[in-house]
Amino acid sequence: MNLFNLLATALSLQLQAFRGGGTQRYRGTVYGVTANVALDMRTREAHVELRGAALGGVLAGAGRLKNVDGEEGEVELEEEFEAMLARRMISIQAASLDRVANTVTVHVTVPFLGGQALELKRVDNAS
Repeated sequence: MNLFNLLATALSLQLQAFRGGGTQRYRGTVYGVTANVALDMRTREAHVELRGAALGGVLAGAGRLKNVDGEEGEVELEEEFEAMLARRMISIQAASLDRVANTVTVHVTVPFLGGQALELKRVDNAS
């Protein structure tokens, strides 16, 4: 369940990408699953790594918001990453970026818990 939340968070980071420069990093931990997301502000692509026993190890992939000019909305994942999540019965509905709070919120559905909102916080790029 934690892994699902982390995956959702990673996707939300992708969705939160906005035009600008550099890479922003976000991290969050839920139920023993840690999500690390590197959000490329130029390409608006999020590279996600999820780690935890609940996931059976490490899952990694990339995604972005379907609305390439938006900072919130539905997400689009790499086919392989989406398949990894689906095998664990996880789906990501949407994500949003809050520039003021320096967070990314991902809306995901996970087994047993149903719909969840996961929040990732921005971390120093050196972390």
